[in-house]
Amino acid sequence: MIKFYKKVSFKKLTSILAIVVQTLFSFQSLFAQQLLSLSDAIQRALKNNYQIQIASINTQIADNNNSWAAAGALPSLNLNIVDNNRLQKIDNPASFINGDVRTIGINGQVEMQWVLFNGFKTYINKSRLDALHEQTEGKELIVIQNTIQAVILAYYDALIEQEKLKSLEITLKLSDDRYNYLKSKREIGAAATFDVLQTEIAYQNDRQNYLLQDLNLKNTQRQLALLLGEDVNSYYVLTDELKIEKKDFSYDVLKQQLDTGNTQLKNEYINQIILRKQFESERSNMMPRLALNMGTSQLQTNFKLNDFPERKGSQVEYYANFSLSFNLFNAGNVRRNMKNAQLQAQIGQITLSEMKQTLNNRLATELDMYNMRKNLLELAENIQSNSKLNLSIAEEKFKNGTLTSFEFRDIQLNALRSEINRLDALYNLIASETELMRLTGAIMK
Repeated sequence: MIKFYKKVSFKKLTSILAIVVQTLFSFQSLFAQQLLSLSDAIQRALKNNYQIQIASINTQIADNNNSWAAAGALPSLNLNIVDNNRLQKIDNPASFINGDVRTIGINGQVEMQWVLFNGFKTYINKSRLDALHEQTEGKELIVIQNTIQAVILAYYDALIEQEKLKSLEITLKLSDDRYNYLKSKREIGAAATFDVLQTEIAYQNDRQNYLLQDLNLKNTQRQLALLLGEDVNSYYVLTDELKIEKKDFSYDVLKQQLDTGNTQLKNEYINQIILRKQFESERSNMMPRLALNMGTSQLQTNFKLNDFPERKGSQVEYYANFSLSFNLFNAGNVRRNMKNAQLQAQIGQITLSEMKQTLNNRLATELDMYNMRKNLLELAENIQSNSKLNLSIAEEKFKNGTLTSFEFRDIQLNALRSEINRLDALYNLIASETELMRLTGAIMK
């Protein structure tokens, strides 16, 4: 072993140590990576996304509020305890009691109040609470759908940026090979310095673009981690393939799915119920109100006059009383509130009609956009395929000397642009299909 280290030079030993360190860092980076499919990403977001957690808590609050007690159906029971202490100093010739009089009393009362009838307002309130709870669930569902859409787009955006980085890596490798090829030809006098400098500049530009694209990929990974509610420094190995099935959607079928599955539309229907319940609640104020008050009270007293013995006393009462009230006139406030509730319901109907028209317009626009982007993707795929073949032919011609360095660089850049355009077209088509899925409610499937 001693003899081996003596033979190994310091430079070679340093290289070996550098390789070992790099290998260790590579293993560490490998273990830090997480395999992530699109399905796993959605499941993690449903569990950890902050906006979904907030929406879930709001639904729990609405669930807690949705009870018969909150609607006013159950009685209220109160316990009152009053301590009455009094000290009197009496010096009155006309009074038959004179001196210091001390009274200590405790009065305990248990009282129950129960509204037996209030114009069916209790049942109206309970129906309104049911609708509010359902509406809150619908709002939570909207947050979930928007999050799923965002996760899908972020996942495929990361895949797109990853593929762009691979394309730039291939371009960088090709520029490096071309630069080394011309540099070796210059050494034997077969290439001009000008051409070598141009290829070196092209290589440096490609190196710069590669570094910028690597940063873009890291940013998309961070955006995905943010949606998943995980550490922004997480690095994911995306396992789904970057592909999409080109579909032929029918507007009539999509419109039917939108009418029955769009969550915003469902929430607006529920809002119409809430507005109607508000009118019924205002109208119930015109009906009589019957209430029951019952309870018991007990009074304990201690009476002390000067040096006389202390006297104790008690008193117990039981009562049960019905009260019937009917509003005869309150300056027209009830009818005014009823009219306002009717007008609010009319606004709700107009809002519903506007929402339907807006959603139908959005659906038609997105469908046209999808079909256009599908055609653009097919064109981009054809251009990319031809550019790739053209680059392969140009590489052979460049090596044979029948193609100049400038011509080869133009063909190389055209091939890179065609690949990037194809990837952008693919992402745009995925975005359009995802939006169609969200509008029709199919994104939950």
